[in-house]
Amino acid sequence: MTTLLKGLPVRKEDEARIKESNLSSNDVCFLLVVSNDSEDALAYCHQIEKFLSKVQLSFIEKIYAGTNGDEIIDMMKKPNMSVILARPLPIDFMNKARKELNYESDPDCLGVKSAGMIFLGEGLLPATAQSVIRILDFYGIDVLSKKVLVIGRSQSVGLPIALGLLKKNAEVTIVHSKISKEEIERKVADSDIIVLASGKKGLVNKDAFKKGQIVIDCGYHAEDNSGDLGFVPEDDFFESYTPVPGGVGPLTISTLIVNGLKKKGLMK
Repeated sequence: MTTLLKGLPVRKEDEARIKESNLSSNDVCFLLVVSNDSEDALAYCHQIEKFLSKVQLSFIEKIYAGTNGDEIIDMMKKPNMSVILARPLPIDFMNKARKELNYESDPDCLGVKSAGMIFLGEGLLPATAQSVIRILDFYGIDVLSKKVLVIGRSQSVGLPIALGLLKKNAEVTIVHSKISKEEIERKVADSDIIVLASGKKGLVNKDAFKKGQIVIDCGYHAEDNSGDLGFVPEDDFFESYTPVPGGVGPLTISTLIVNGLKKKGLMK
């Protein structure tokens, strides 16, 4: 029987651990930087704020308005701040923020220092990528010597997922939208585990998948509440897969906060 790899059980464990930490604003305060120009980013911030309120952690929402960039950078440097940059934000501001962002204050690993640590095989991964690794670990899925195909190469999702899986000694292949559909589907058929991280629904035809594979779907498409997979698999077809909604998504926010606490040395 197919196993649904749900993120909610892991998230509930996170909630309990964070509440037990009994942290104050002097310990940590999450600074959420967002632009009014993006409804999606604002909605994402509100989800984070809802979670932070639930686990009784302090936060400040700062709207980037073009003229207050230096003020935000100064706030980022306060020792108790854990900074969440809700993209999209203007490129010039993002470039400056990434250079100024300390490793200890960077839960989503957007800063230059965090990126360097990832490529050295050390430290935490960005929240979505870390969530994928955590789901595999939680459900006891051993990737050692497994053929893992990561579809997508973004710096915040596809690439760090691949690096995280390499660290766990998987045989990892990365493909992306510039590779022909035929070649991608050939590699899908030859893989044990497929991670969908391109943000493009239905990039792979249903017929390319084979029975008994494990599928991790990082995508979300609000228009129909679906992921990148693009279809609902028949029961017993996959060995296991992450449902959308309910898979990687619910875990990403709690992982983001756990990353922040771990980087501050406030959680193991």
